[in-house]
Amino acid sequence: MHSKNLKFHVSGKAEDGAQEQKKWMRKGGEDQAIRSEIELETLGDTDGLNLAFTAVCTNGTVFPHQKKCSHVKVGETVTFNVTLSLPACEKSRKNIIIRPLGLSETLEIEIQPQCDCNCQKEAEMNSSMCNGSGSLECGVCACHPGHMGPQCKCSEIDSLSSDSCRSSPEQSSCSGRGDCYCGECICHLSAYGRIYGPYCECDNFSCVRFRGLICGGNGDCDCSECICHSGWTGEYCNCTTDTEACIADDGTLCNGRGECICGKCVCSNPGVAGSTCEKYTTYVDPCSSKRNCIECYLATNDQSQEECIEKCKLVHVIISSKED
Repeated sequence: MHSKNLKFHVSGKAEDGAQEQKKWMRKGGEDQAIRSEIELETLGDTDGLNLAFTAVCTNGTVFPHQKKCSHVKVGETVTFNVTLSLPACEKSRKNIIIRPLGLSETLEIEIQPQCDCNCQKEAEMNSSMCNGSGSLECGVCACHPGHMGPQCKCSEIDSLSSDSCRSSPEQSSCSGRGDCYCGECICHLSAYGRIYGPYCECDNFSCVRFRGLICGGNGDCDCSECICHSGWTGEYCNCTTDTEACIADDGTLCNGRGECICGKCVCSNPGVAGSTCEKYTTYVDPCSSKRNCIECYLATNDQSQEECIEKCKLVHVIISSKED
């Protein structure tokens, strides 16, 4: 018997004997005729097939050998595990349909038995590639009873528990953005970008935006946080680290009277302005500004010579102390 593990959503097709799993969710407003009971029915050519059902109903209650869940409320999810096997190899193709009574979803399974393969003669029993819980046949793990998964790492009991798919007991399984399969989260696809992480807790589209662009178009969104490209910084990656516009004529940043923030001078000295903090806003009139410079030199020692040099420099005046 060859077994394969598949998980599908609304509809799907399997091409050989398989372990199938499907979730049906009842949503409010969709099909008012839905009752509080969900039961599966099997149609098609089931002769010669062994079908075993396990129902995982409300609150994760497991009912072996049952294909019905009762008292299902709006918005709840129920799961049915279906194990299909062929007791004997038949060369004829079979088609079966599994569907919930009263709902439109259906699962169509096409079975094409392959009784033997040349590569099966070289099967590796209890292969390490199959976690020691299956044989490696034709490059695929054929798991021992009670084990499942691509590498037979998952037991059938563990597959029914979602505890390992929660970051904490109060959190939703896979953050509500994925399906728990064999103790691991399989994240959903999203039209907005990629969902990822051990618990599907991360994505690359939930970051802040600047002018309509994620991370200002100057960074990458990683797990809801902007990682800025080289030359950019800030929460929105909209702040440049380039200081060229802040360099004054003397080569200093903002003339030493401010800080270069996001490529612009933010003057810190009172009354100082200009793109490089090169002028005082109070010195509007050229004559009065030069007068203050000269009076500074003519005054007593109340003002230091360094302060006078600073004032005169702002109005482009050089005082010479040499006598004629």
